[in-house]
Formats: sequence, C-alpha cells, structure tokens
Amino acid sequence: MMTALVARLICFFIIVYLEVPLSGVVSVVREIILAVAHTLLIVLVLGIILFVLFLVNTALRCLLLENLALRQQLAVLKRKHPSPRLEILDRFFWTVATRVWSGWQQALIVIKPETVVRWHRAGLRLYWRLISRVRKPIGRRQTPKEVRQLIFRMVAENPTWGAPRIHGELLMLGFDVSERTISRWMK
Repeated sequence: MMTALVARLICFFIIVYLEVPLSGVVSVVREIILAVAHTLLIVLVLGIILFVLFLVNTALRCLLLENLALRQQLAVLKRKHPSPRLEILDRFFWTVATRVWSGWQQALIVIKPETVVRWHRAGLRLYWRLISRVRKPIGRRQTPKEVRQLIFRMVAENPTWGAPRIHGELLMLGFDVSERTISRWMK
C-alpha cells in the first residue's frame, strides 16, 4: 500500500516536472531518465515473470519463457533508435535465459544465438578477471628499505649489539619489525 503511494507520488512528480519546457541539455537528461525508467520497469516485470516460471510445470514454463523472450525482443525493437540496440540488461536477460531455458535459441529474432554465447563468454572472462585482481599478494611483506638501512647502520656503529638489542631500539623508534627479521638482515 505504502509502496504504491510512493510510486504514484514519484510518477506524478516526474510527469509534472518533465512537462515543463526544457532546454537542450535538460531534454537529454529527460530522455535518459525515461530510458532508465523503461528499462527498470522491464527488468522488474521480467524478474517477476522469471520467479513465476519456476513455480509452474515444465510445458507451461517453456511456453511462458518463449513468450517472455519474444516480448523482450519487442521491447528492444520499440525503442526509438534507428536500429535495435541491446543494452546491458538485455544482454543479462539473454545470458540468464541460456542457463534457465533449453529452447532459447528458437525464440531469437533480433540477434543470433552465437552473439548470446559470445556475451556469456565475455561475462565469464570479466568475472574471472575481477576475481583474479582482488586476490592479496602472496608471500611475506617486504621489509622497507629505510628499516634495512637503519639495521645496517646500527650493526656497523654498534658491533656488540645483537638482534634483541637492535629490535628494542627499533621498537622505541616506532618501527614494528620482528627480532627474527633483524637477525636475518644482520648477516
């Protein structure tokens, strides 16, 4: 109830606001807003339909999926472009359709099945590329050059000091280095 009221208020505001004569730049923004609203509406409807499809039997599911696919292509063709342009949400729809529906290739009119397979492969490449970038570097953190030079200088100036004493001095100076690391660099 509350959601419907908010949606009506937003629609009223957009309609009233967008009916005012607008300059060239603002009219472009208006077209973008309308395109985004149209796309979001299609995505919402497609999401609801896909949810319902999992609740019905297989024969009806195939029929409903084909109907959904044809409606999605009609929505693409109705856009005000000289040639139909498939946006990212359209590509996502067809990529998901390949996973959910075995007869998706017969319903394609606007694009070739090879194009959908290419999009799916590109999406997988992007997914694995992003996953491989996120990984943390492997191995031990390198000791900063400043700390190494300080260790070398302390060893040279104080030959009787061992690793525990140099470690204590570095801790007092604010460097957090283990005693084992200091003993490695003293050699």
